[in-house]
Amino acid sequence: MNKTDVRRSKRLSQVLRHRPESVGIELDPRGWVDQPSLLDALAANGSPMTRDDIDRVVRGNDKQRFELDATLDRIRARQGHTVEVDLDLTPSEPPAVLFHGTPRANIDSILASGLDRCQRHHVHLS
Repeated sequence: MNKTDVRRSKRLSQVLRHRPESVGIELDPRGWVDQPSLLDALAANGSPMTRDDIDRVVRGNDKQRFELDATLDRIRARQGHTVEVDLDLTPSEPPAVLFHGTPRANIDSILASGLDRCQRHHVHLS
């Protein structure tokens, strides 16, 4: 992604994961918002984007942070929410070994008190 699309991705993350109210939108219970409403809200709040911009950010995001519904009319963040959403994820038994990416500066804290999800709903593991 180019620098402009990286900025757009960060803005979408802020709005769709953490602060939808910052642009005056409301996510549905599963985290979805229709694209026209999102685009209008972003433009009204100084972050104009087009559908092509959003499509490029969704396709170009290496961490697959966003998804479009089957009709391509709605968008949501796939993970990392601090706002209450039900992503309809199916619980499953974890494998015996999991990995957590973290900076070295956090290792002592993690070893002392375990992983902390902080303000998010889950800890992401691989």
